[in-house]
Amino acid sequence: MIKNIAIHHSGGIGNNLTSSAFLTWQHINQAHKTRWNFPSQYIKDSYGGYNVVYDPKDRSFHQFRAVGEETAAQKGSNFDTFSLCIIGNFNQTPQGSPLRSVDPLSQQTIDDVVDFLVNLLYNRHNLVVVDKLNLSAVRIYPHRFFQSTDCYGTFLDDMKFRKLVINKICWKIQKQITLIMAVIADLKAKRKLGKLGKLDFADRGCEAL
Repeated sequence: MIKNIAIHHSGGIGNNLTSSAFLTWQHINQAHKTRWNFPSQYIKDSYGGYNVVYDPKDRSFHQFRAVGEETAAQKGSNFDTFSLCIIGNFNQTPQGSPLRSVDPLSQQTIDDVVDFLVNLLYNRHNLVVVDKLNLSAVRIYPHRFFQSTDCYGTFLDDMKFRKLVINKICWKIQKQITLIMAVIADLKAKRKLGKLGKLDFADRGCEAL
């Protein structure tokens, strides 16, 4: 059963302070094939260790491994964790003003990743899935939660995406509540004006609210 979400970055090429923004999912696939030669059982010609990779350059998500298939992403948690890698190096540069990461993390990238994660929690993606999901927004972690590493970048705090996903879900729920309350208010107003006859069961339920 998949219960955690781990977020990665592609990191630095050669050292922690070089860019990897130029990488594509094909580069990662080939690099992982060379390193591990550990093919997916469900996705043809796929060797990447993550479940999904996001490329900010074209805003695309590419699936390497089925959700529930063993990954090669976070040691000790490759059977129960969904892994998402964002292409780029989000380690903080040496002290300067203003502080920044090696590769910029744009608002567009943040929004895309948050929307992807929210949809993942609601199982609204067209992904290959081979195990049951028990995901929660409170179990969204950086890679470094599972083992000693800088990943997903020292510029980002541990709660970055967890907070944003929770806020997005709360915003969606609030919108739904506001819509429901508007419908209830409309029903009550019509009843007072005599535009409704005998209340049906659903209306009585609304009145009970």
